[in-house]
Amino acid sequence: LHDHANVFDDPPWKIKNIPGRGNGLFPTRTLHRGDEIIVDTPVGVFQSDAFFADYGIGYKYLHIAFDQLPKKTRDIFMRTAAHSQGDPLMERINTNAFAGDFEGAPHFLMYPETAVSVNPYESRETS
Repeated sequence: LHDHANVFDDPPWKIKNIPGRGNGLFPTRTLHRGDEIIVDTPVGVFQSDAFFADYGIGYKYLHIAFDQLPKKTRDIFMRTAAHSQGDPLMERINTNAFAGDFEGAPHFLMYPETAVSVNPYESRETS
């Protein structure tokens, strides 16, 4: 990993909500070809067909994995949107994850820092 991965002190973007479209990243300064925009590692990598055989077991393991994340990461993850009723973790993945290839198979990649509408590392009271 790069030493500067997952550092969001002065990103060249801000997160804005576009009604009917969701959140997006918008530049805050002029960007040039080759400029680094974001260096981030996913919080979760989930094989796309992992839940089809047995949803109950898949959700159980998803919650076990989630519970092992650092509290700050869990808090940021839970501040992302969930657009449907259902399992609160899986609905956030369905709403915010990117589809991508990982080790030759389709996966969901979850980057919650770019899916929340404010600086993800600002302290925030939770109820």
